[in-house]
Amino acid sequence: MPAGWRSPSVYKLQYSHPLCENSRVMVLAVTMGPELVINATLKVGEKVDTVPKLCVKPDGFLTPQWRGESAAAAFKDLSKLSRLFKDQISYPLIAAARAAMSLPVVFGLAALPPELLLRVLRLLNVQSVLSVSSTCKHLNICCQDVSLWRHLAQRDHTGETL
Repeated sequence: MPAGWRSPSVYKLQYSHPLCENSRVMVLAVTMGPELVINATLKVGEKVDTVPKLCVKPDGFLTPQWRGESAAAAFKDLSKLSRLFKDQISYPLIAAARAAMSLPVVFGLAALPPELLLRVLRLLNVQSVLSVSSTCKHLNICCQDVSLWRHLAQRDHTGETL
């Protein structure tokens, strides 16, 4: 761990939005040897959603020869760290919050208009379409489209009469 870090250490951040009564986001970071493990939970009413944890090695984002100049010079690859945090903590928390409030999905495959989603699904193989169909009700309904299966059958079984 970087010099000055206590081990084991626990860092906790809680957030409640004034427009979302009875809701709270908690992010908990724990140092475990050379890794920092970040867990996040969303509590809306009595329901608690947990997103997958993020494990990072802080040494991979610190400049080893930092001489005490600007704080920005102490870090490296912050865009990679930001992307990891966004993809593994922020987006899943946003998705869980929107689902808990019965709001529509705003990113990912499920946010695509049906005609564009069908064009994407047509690029997949049958096993991948079946995997996508098992992720949520919305995608399952889209994957049941007759024209999609007709296309997959014609593409994957050329020469056969359907």
